[in-house]
Amino acid sequence: MTTYTQSRQPRGTTIGGQFAGHRHAESKELTDTPGTCSDCGASAPVGDMTGGKCALCLLSDSIDRVDPTPVREDVRADGGREGLIVTQHGVTKLQIRDQHTGELISHGTFDTPGQARTELVRFDQAQDGSLVYGTVGPIKRTPWGEPQHIEETAPGIVQVSTASHGGIKLSPERNGMIPPALRNPSGWYEEDAESHIVAMVHPEGFVYNRQGDMEVIRAEAVTSVKDWFPDKYEKATGETIPVSESYMKRREAEQADKAAFRAAHRDEFVGTQHTDTHAKWLPVTQAVAWATKDATGEERAFLVPRREAVKDGMLIDNLVIDPNRHIDVTDIAKLGNRPEVKPALIHDFGVNYDGLTARQRARAEAELSKRYRFPDGSVGTIVDDLRKRGVTGKQAVAFSNRPSTSYIVSFEGGAFQDVSQAAWKALDIPDVTSDRDKAHIELANLSRRLDIAHRDVDIAAFRKLNNQANALKERVRDITEAEAGQWPNEAEKTEMRHVALNARLAEHGIDADDLRSLPEVDSAR
Repeated sequence: MTTYTQSRQPRGTTIGGQFAGHRHAESKELTDTPGTCSDCGASAPVGDMTGGKCALCLLSDSIDRVDPTPVREDVRADGGREGLIVTQHGVTKLQIRDQHTGELISHGTFDTPGQARTELVRFDQAQDGSLVYGTVGPIKRTPWGEPQHIEETAPGIVQVSTASHGGIKLSPERNGMIPPALRNPSGWYEEDAESHIVAMVHPEGFVYNRQGDMEVIRAEAVTSVKDWFPDKYEKATGETIPVSESYMKRREAEQADKAAFRAAHRDEFVGTQHTDTHAKWLPVTQAVAWATKDATGEERAFLVPRREAVKDGMLIDNLVIDPNRHIDVTDIAKLGNRPEVKPALIHDFGVNYDGLTARQRARAEAELSKRYRFPDGSVGTIVDDLRKRGVTGKQAVAFSNRPSTSYIVSFEGGAFQDVSQAAWKALDIPDVTSDRDKAHIELANLSRRLDIAHRDVDIAAFRKLNNQANALKERVRDITEAEAGQWPNEAEKTEMRHVALNARLAEHGIDADDLRSLPEVDSAR
């Protein structure tokens, strides 16, 4: 709302209820010659008037110049309801037309026209929303698991949360209004990035924040969609987004620059950002940087001066290793570590339904034969996708945030695919479930039974189950200690590496004490 500030005048001659200060003039100047305001007729000294008008009328004129006439805007909601928005002197009023009499009826005062439009849409949807936008219907499952909280924020827009994630489900009518280039055919939009696509087209589903102004919500959503989905946005709108207006475009440009740099140095070792400047076995002036030779894929670790690895508190990107100055310490950096075993990828595996009950077989066949469209555009079954990607094994695991045992197929890099127990049994893939996993599954099952005994006040059963749980916890501790006992602890590894580094430096004619005495350029350590 526009605010007008009135200045304070010194005490003096009254003019229209205000005071104007006395003027001190040179001799012979007439200071009190009376005059009359041409607008209001008030008397005032001629010297205190401008253009024949007093100060109060001049102030009124300035207000009229800012907002001389009301701004009228005819608006219409998607449901067909019509309204009139009138803005004058920084105040916005909404009138909604009665659909039976045609009369415009006042419907409140707002700070901005955007808030008035929001109110018209909300009123329209309260009356006719389901007719225009349809309904979502009951939601029993989401792409992220079982729903925990469901809220319809506008007709045809339902926001859902689960234990791990959440998102928005649109009715077919609502989803049909999303531009094809940005539309998800399922009508599901995850809450972190894709929800901005919904807010861009249907801001009325988000008016519980941003002071209820749909224009503000839509503008912020457009900014986010440009950030995360620039290609889709350009295809949907025909607009070209500058690199400066999109996070993903900036990131792609940076990655292209890095790729070009690495291509120019593909026969040299170039840093991979895996740089340790705080390892206790290093002199305080040194860092250990891991680097890769892209021509061969070989990765090595090198001792580099800390001032070369860190600048302004940040690790330097694309650090080029100089073999004449930077000492190879790959073997030292790995001393005491558990050997890395890279599991082989399995592409050729079968499906075997033997041993399954009739019910399990029906479930597994239905799940494994269902066809999907995958992100790369291909169409096939889960089995087709697993074979194409290659798997490392299958596991039964007890996740802390899930109520029952999970059955997964593992990929390289720690990724996995959830499947049903029946499908898991049918997939002819090696079972790599560890003893620790099996103990955790038993413990999770015991915990659920303990909860039931506690609820039923079955003291005898509770004591028996509790003793079993304590024994199982002891077994998990034994497994953990046995695994840890095979390898040196952190203090032992630090000492081993410290001794080995001093010996390596001596081979190169370098005194470790001399390195420690060098001044530190970066004091972040």
